[in-house]
Amino acid sequence: MLIAVDIYDNLKGGDNYSLLKPTTHYCITDQNLLPNNTEFYSHYLLLNTKNHVPYTDTAESIYLYNSDEQVRELCRRREDAIAHEAFQKKKIEELSSEVESLASENESLASEIKSLHSAITDRDSKLQKYIELYGDLD
Repeated sequence: MLIAVDIYDNLKGGDNYSLLKPTTHYCITDQNLLPNNTEFYSHYLLLNTKNHVPYTDTAESIYLYNSDEQVRELCRRREDAIAHEAFQKKKIEELSSEVESLASENESLASEIKSLHSAITDRDSKLQKYIELYGDLD
């Protein structure tokens, strides 16, 4: 079965449903879906079979309900995206602050290492002078 559907969604909220362009549906099958229908081309309506009144208002209500639901879903997604973006921004600020703190701590530790290295070099120098004056420590 091959089905090609062309749906025209040309209405905006509050537009008259009668302005909606028709939906075109092409269906190619290897079987006859409606054996009693010999027409090559058919046009269908949503219709009450007892009084032959078309359900234009009902179809409009269904369309509007679905459109409203789609808009609500888009709004929910947008709100979720905004909340996610705010969370990410806050997390980035926290991590940036932590990086700055760690960088400052790193500088402090590097300075302390340099100071300790200088102290070791100074004591090593004094130890070498002591050994030269008094001999080996053994």
